[in-house]
Amino acid sequence: MTSNNTCTFSFLSPGGNHCSENGVCTEFNKCLCKAGWTGIGDFAVSSLDCDLNLKSIRILWSIALVAHVPTLLLCLYYLYYMLLVLPSSKKETLLFVCGVLVCSICYLTVAFSKITSSEKIPAIGLETGITVVFSIGAGFVWFVAIYFINKFADIYVKKAEKLGGRKLSYSTNALPVAAIVNVAFSLSPILCLVDKENCSVYGTMHYALSIPLIVAVGLVWNVQFIKPFIYDIEQILASPAAMLRRKEEEIAYNVLLVKLKKTFKLLFQISMNNVLISGCMLWPYLLRKASYQLPFAAFFNGLALFTGVHLLCNGEQRAIDSLSRKTDTSSSMLASRNTLKKSNESVRFQKGTETNNGDHENYSAEF
Repeated sequence: MTSNNTCTFSFLSPGGNHCSENGVCTEFNKCLCKAGWTGIGDFAVSSLDCDLNLKSIRILWSIALVAHVPTLLLCLYYLYYMLLVLPSSKKETLLFVCGVLVCSICYLTVAFSKITSSEKIPAIGLETGITVVFSIGAGFVWFVAIYFINKFADIYVKKAEKLGGRKLSYSTNALPVAAIVNVAFSLSPILCLVDKENCSVYGTMHYALSIPLIVAVGLVWNVQFIKPFIYDIEQILASPAAMLRRKEEEIAYNVLLVKLKKTFKLLFQISMNNVLISGCMLWPYLLRKASYQLPFAAFFNGLALFTGVHLLCNGEQRAIDSLSRKTDTSSSMLASRNTLKKSNESVRFQKGTETNNGDHENYSAEF
């Protein structure tokens, strides 16, 4: 067995130097890692180093697990509500919830397998089952994101029209392209199962393809839809006709404007941060640390999916409840009118009967 200093690998290829001080270099120029350390991780299936701490990876995936459990429970609640309590819910929203549910189940499966593994943690790109499940979950994340963007736009357009604004035609030209890129993005980890030697290349492809997805779904849509929408509302509020509007309408416009500005800023920041992170992961040295980055991505995906389901389903539930209240009010008003009409007819009938009886008595007396 040779010295620990003889194990040196190229800085731009899988592996590091001196077994990262967490193992012993063997005569085959490979590292024998200490307990609790490994060099085989996500997208690093042929690693020779000992730079990945198993305990840290399990802790990070435990945090991701916590984020997806509430999302799973929320999806099950809304599925029960839409299928059994209120079957009149929109099919598009039902598909969205099903997509989020599939995504959460996939991430929970990956997290559970990472946490409960005894010695070696199953790696994405090496183990068939976890790789396929992860790829399906990653694909569904962008599937539901694209749907959410369209639905989110429809909601705000209808709000603006309800307040008296003009119909805004927002562009969704980038979304079909994003859907096509999403297929390649989600399939790239599976290629590792076929060609393990070049798994780092497919891992790089996975992160590289996420950049146009983020730009298309986040930045392009943000600029093409929300920015002109904000401009339209500002013009409406600044117009002379705004002085003639009621105070309630002005407040509604201002609330919508504040929400849109916050959404624009938030989407821009999230998109730029994700582009930066994905760009950094193209560096082979950081790609080796994908086992640390992926649970963070799963955690934030869980939070985003929970928020998306809550916003869309809760908004639709309120709309349906409002429609039901209006229907009930209309039904009760119609029933009241029918009752009043019958009451009036009954009174008229009684008066007519009394008149007829009086005439009959008068006629009998005269006779």
